Amino acid sequence: TIITPSVAMMLRALAPVWGGEWVAKVERIIAAPRWADLATLPLDETTLLSLRATTHNTAVPTIVHGGHRINVIPSEIVVDIDGRILPGQDAADWARQVQEAVGDEVEVTLTRGGQGLEADPASPFYDAIAASMGDLDSGARLLPFLVSGGTDAKGLPGIKIYGFMPTRTALETLDLMHGHDERTSVDDLLFATRCLYDIVTSFCAA
Repeated sequence: TIITPSVAMMLRALAPVWGGEWVAKVERIIAAPRWADLATLPLDETTLLSLRATTHNTAVPTIVHGGHRINVIPSEIVVDIDGRILPGQDAADWARQVQEAVGDEVEVTLTRGGQGLEADPASPFYDAIAASMGDLDSGARLLPFLVSGGTDAKGLPGIKIYGFMPTRTALETLDLMHGHDERTSVDDLLFATRCLYDIVTSFCAA
């Protein structure tokens, strides 16, 4: 279990909201992260699943190649694995972990290197997002969040890029992403358009 700076900032921001002893508990979890402890956080099931994906390097077999004829057993099978490697982690270490998991009868090779990206929230643009959200929704609170999906930000090295899509129905939206009949609500689309327009115009005018 690995806690990146973004996840640590998110947990530290949530702990006072949860109240009670959670501030001290969160600090203990960050100091010695274990999934068994993270799983006790007062989060809904969808958010916990996302947290698990953003505190572990993951490996998912997605494509299988092998065989040329229906009546011939293939001499070799190649499986493509989608690896999501956390920021600060090495691709070679990920390959070693996968090799240990599958055993010596399988050979694991890297076709691409690289690691996850993480943009430091300490920036005037992040502050502008927080200010705009506070104006448009007085109950909103901005928190950093590490996304487990892929990103085109890797094509823009050295530039802070935040994946941000404001919505009032976040959990429902997450369940609809990349699924059958992928969609969003008209209300969320209008709300996001107002937010993004306000963020860009206020930041550019500053």
